[in-house]
Amino acid sequence: MKKIFVILILVVGLMAFSMNYSADEKGIGAIGGEPSGLYGRYNINNFTFVDGTAAWSYFGSHITLTANYNLVNNLDGDLYYRYGAGVTVGLGNAISVSVRVPVGLEYDLENLIDLPIIIFADVAPGIEIIPDMARFHIYGGTGFVYFF
Repeated sequence: MKKIFVILILVVGLMAFSMNYSADEKGIGAIGGEPSGLYGRYNINNFTFVDGTAAWSYFGSHITLTANYNLVNNLDGDLYYRYGAGVTVGLGNAISVSVRVPVGLEYDLENLIDLPIIIFADVAPGIEIIPDMARFHIYGGTGFVYFF
């Protein structure tokens, strides 16, 4: 199981570095919570982004792969709120698929420490659709992303 997790991290990392985006569009970081792992983000424009994780879920002891489409709006200064829709795939003893609705806050640290880093916290309620229909999940955590 650990070998699969390491391979997934390497694949996601190589994909992020092999794409040719301009500065501040792509970022890589980490998320801690449920699940915890590697976090990647691509800013489509100032108001939308896609993100994903390759992470370890402590509840159920399995690897999760998550992809989200998010909208972001300014609350005040460098503080933003975000919301979206996504999907989570769990890879353990059985494969599971859930739809989710992530909501959260993020703070842009670039004006504070002169580095392109965002810190964030989110919660993502979801419903499993495979293999058990209508099984409720809730994920959440805090993390950071460094843009390059």
